[in-house]
Amino acid sequence: MMADPAVANVEEQPVQISYTTSDGKQRRYTPDALVRFNADTTGATPMPLLCEIKYREEYKAKFFEFKERFQVARRYAREQGWRFRVITDREIRTSRFANLRFLGGFKDRIQDADQAEAMLQALRAAGESSPAALLSTFSSDPWKQAALLPALWGLIATEKILADLSEPLSMSSKISVHDENDI
Repeated sequence: MMADPAVANVEEQPVQISYTTSDGKQRRYTPDALVRFNADTTGATPMPLLCEIKYREEYKAKFFEFKERFQVARRYAREQGWRFRVITDREIRTSRFANLRFLGGFKDRIQDADQAEAMLQALRAAGESSPAALLSTFSSDPWKQAALLPALWGLIATEKILADLSEPLSMSSKISVHDENDI
């Protein structure tokens, strides 16, 4: 999956935490993920985030069952210099998540360099466009446009072309070139 630029890496099931329950039983708890972040624009690196991912309904229904293990995880995270947080499906199932998941399939594809450069030049000349409008500058034939589409998604996936990923990505989404000078 294409990463959020703020995220350095995500480690699945990074640790197993052993603990004793309030009634004296030995238990183990394995949180879902550890997220490490890149430095921000000030050079500060946010604390890693130890996460548990739950469906919101399950979290609400079983809160008291989960409470003790989440307290143990919070304490463990603090000892490591991390934060702990429960993240629900409502926070994950966003347009951004869907877009990043879709684009992830195009990130590592080898692109035709001439085709990619032609798209970037055409978009630079237009300033802002949409995938449909940009592809129509190359051909009016829908089959030829469809053949160019993976290269366009690849340019968006590698952030050479910018799109607002907080909105559903479509053929009418606004896109522009990401030039190093813009940063």
